[in-house]
Amino acid sequence: MSAARAAGHQWAALATACEPGAGIEEPAGLPGTGAAARLFRQVYDVSEATRHGPPSWRCPDCRHSVTDLGPLGRPAHIELGHATACTRLARDQAADGQERRSRIPALITGSEPARGPLQRHRLVRTSARR
Repeated sequence: MSAARAAGHQWAALATACEPGAGIEEPAGLPGTGAAARLFRQVYDVSEATRHGPPSWRCPDCRHSVTDLGPLGRPAHIELGHATACTRLARDQAADGQERRSRIPALITGSEPARGPLQRHRLVRTSARR
């Protein structure tokens, strides 16, 4: 799995490849919480992670050793160890940002007026977590 992650494959894509035809269903608005999280737990079970620490792989762009904390979160928060100017991390962050800009507005059903830098939003109800 570490080699696949080093090659640039995201956890959701790996989960789909491991469960072909399974109709991977992620809870609405929470990508990576279903099949990708199950795959991470299966590959790196809790006992192994506590004995040896989280999995790691060498980034082909910055050549640093990266600790992989799993499928949940932004690349800068779950891939620890990239060089400051790593092009792969920058590319993955930009792709994640674009995905969030397209997904999150669809989750908002209404908003209160902003109060300074803060604003409350009402969100659509999502299916129960699995």
